[in-house]
Amino acid sequence: MTPEFATRLNGIDELHVEEDVQYDLIEPIIKEGDPEGVSIYSNSTIEQYSLLLSDEEQYGITMIEASKVSRAWMYGPKTKKICIIDTGYYYDHTDLPKAGVSGYSGHLNEYYDWKQDGHGHGTHLAGVIGALQNEYGVSGIASNINLPLHIVRIFDAVPRYVWASDLLSTVQECVNAGSNVVNMSLGRNGNPTQAEITAFKKFLHDDNVLVVSAAGNSGMSTNAPFYPAAYDTVISVASVGENRARSSYSTHNSKVNLAAPGENILSTTPDGAYKTMSGTSMATPHVSGV
Repeated sequence: MTPEFATRLNGIDELHVEEDVQYDLIEPIIKEGDPEGVSIYSNSTIEQYSLLLSDEEQYGITMIEASKVSRAWMYGPKTKKICIIDTGYYYDHTDLPKAGVSGYSGHLNEYYDWKQDGHGHGTHLAGVIGALQNEYGVSGIASNINLPLHIVRIFDAVPRYVWASDLLSTVQECVNAGSNVVNMSLGRNGNPTQAEITAFKKFLHDDNVLVVSAAGNSGMSTNAPFYPAAYDTVISVASVGENRARSSYSTHNSKVNLAAPGENILSTTPDGAYKTMSGTSMATPHVSGV
């Protein structure tokens, strides 16, 4: 537990050491027969890039009817900021926004540069939300060169667990940075804790911040509630495929609020590349982005 946790959350004093639990990154699903993805880099030809621009490769944008969502929050005076808590953000990617992107460099990730991503998971989610509409690569749901994003990197190239107290502190960091939406693709099994119930209720009702979290990939095993998505004040997102049917791996219990495209999602990865990934992690930014 971080020493300053109680102070940063202002008024939440129920968290005790015995309630601190571990959270893990939700890794993408690899199924037999899945596409291996594409590796397109900055020195590739326009013809190679054009292979990535078809609607078939980005069925998710069409399915959620992203073009019909009001873009007032992107261009108006009250611009929405999305915070992504994940493995980082490959800042030098040609197809990702930079002008409106900020990141956290405090004690929670003092050894990690938020502008780097040794794993690729966070950069992939960022591309689903905000990849630029240009002659290269793919387009994000909220494609805008000035898209306000805030990045908090809490996982390294080989993701280890994070404590719940640190996770809640990172959400508070998103709040402090002016975020309106927080995207998380991590979780844990087990039972709810009062500290987390109180904290997530505060984020929604007091801070007016919507936390969106992956429902989990336990659909073919326990299908048990997966936290923090299972909390009532968090939006839990399951995965569907291009045929709108639930993904076999997707958690689908009574705690799920929404389902979004999560199978074979093509998006940005480190080193200027693009790749398809599957999982409720990929479904979650389809909700956060709108």
